Amino acid sequence: MNKTMKRISLIMLLALFVSACSEKDNFSEPGESLNGVVLDQETGDSLQSQQPNGLRVRLYDLQYSSPQPIDFWGKQDGSFQNTRLFPGKYDMIVDNGGFYDIDTLSIELPTEEEFQIEVLPFLRISAEVEKLDGETIVVKSQLEETKSEGNIVERAVFVNSTPYVDFNNFINDNPIINTESVAKEELTNQVLSDTISNLESGKTYYIRAGAVKDEAKGNYNYSKIIKVAL
Repeated sequence: MNKTMKRISLIMLLALFVSACSEKDNFSEPGESLNGVVLDQETGDSLQSQQPNGLRVRLYDLQYSSPQPIDFWGKQDGSFQNTRLFPGKYDMIVDNGGFYDIDTLSIELPTEEEFQIEVLPFLRISAEVEKLDGETIVVKSQLEETKSEGNIVERAVFVNSTPYVDFNNFINDNPIINTESVAKEELTNQVLSDTISNLESGKTYYIRAGAVKDEAKGNYNYSKIIKVAL
């Protein structure tokens, strides 16, 4: 092959490469949205979770024979959103959030639907705060089982200086109490009281009660976040 033919061949290969790249670049970026909220199926309240590493949404794109999961985390208030998805049919699994397993859901994008996913939490937790002085608060909490099975193995009151407050985000010392040897009647049939000291007057804190059952595989249930200005 002479030099001219080699040059022509190289130009043709380059043209094919540029064309292929152009084709790839012309694909639309993912822009479909998936929105929803996870609700307690009996009370209708949104499920309190943590962010990240709380409730998880896992999608499987059914256009592939062996799809890899597309995972994203829900928010603390039980809502979830992903705005960068391709159109198509998906299997959707919601898990990892302190509730009993639910069935896989079938969805199709695009959609205007805001999905309301009903689950049964392991525990329901309520809490309120009493201010004693500029440095001390008392947190009163109550735990309610949804099924009388398993044991409550830990409970805690978490305090943080930001609204992100949970098992992974707290500033108070040693908040987690091991309750494996405590009878459930002592945890679920009374008001629990925890005193948090050594806070700073003039600051704002965010407080949350939480607890976990052995069957929950480490996934805490939480109360709503309480904002307290000292």
